[in-house]
Amino acid sequence: MTKLNAWRMVGVVVVLSIATTITAQAQTFTSLFSFDLTDGSFPDFMTLAQGLDGNLYGTTSEGGDLKCGGGYGCGTLFSLTTTGEEMTLHGFCIHENCPDGSYPFAGPILASDGAFYRTTKTGGASQCCGSEGGGTVFKVIGVGAVKTIYSFCLETGCPDGAAPISRLIQASDGNLYGTTSSGGVNGGAGTVFRVTPQGALTTLHSY
Repeated sequence: MTKLNAWRMVGVVVVLSIATTITAQAQTFTSLFSFDLTDGSFPDFMTLAQGLDGNLYGTTSEGGDLKCGGGYGCGTLFSLTTTGEEMTLHGFCIHENCPDGSYPFAGPILASDGAFYRTTKTGGASQCCGSEGGGTVFKVIGVGAVKTIYSFCLETGCPDGAAPISRLIQASDGNLYGTTSSGGVNGGAGTVFRVTPQGALTTLHSY
């Protein structure tokens, strides 16, 4: 390579670097939607997931039915278009004792079967944890139909874990993996678990 060609390449890199910097500085922030409690509030620790329809899906940890959770609501599932049109798909704790779960913290994941999966911190079929329930793994079928596939803390002492607040991931084996913030067989320090899309759970490790 001649010195002239080498300098030309350096010049191209410098020009591209300057162009990239200018583009980055030109980024603008647009607020698409603001929650008002009745449609949800506090989308904490949550990441959005894009569905096959191109819309964005997420959860709020509170809001929705304000008769739940001492007037703050027990959370919602929502969809959002990329232009900011929001639709509340589900308000949690719609029945007594919250069999559908309550307080969903982490956002949903889109699994290979085309359904969304995620967890709620409390609620479910068990009535442990101060009668709040140990939390759930749930599946979203169609437009907002929530199906609980597993309820945590089904046995005394919650050996299967309780209070899952982390986002699930899907591994190459097709199963879902996550953690609970309490429960397990070692004094309640939390667990790592695997759950099939059908709801069969295996505790892999107790902290």
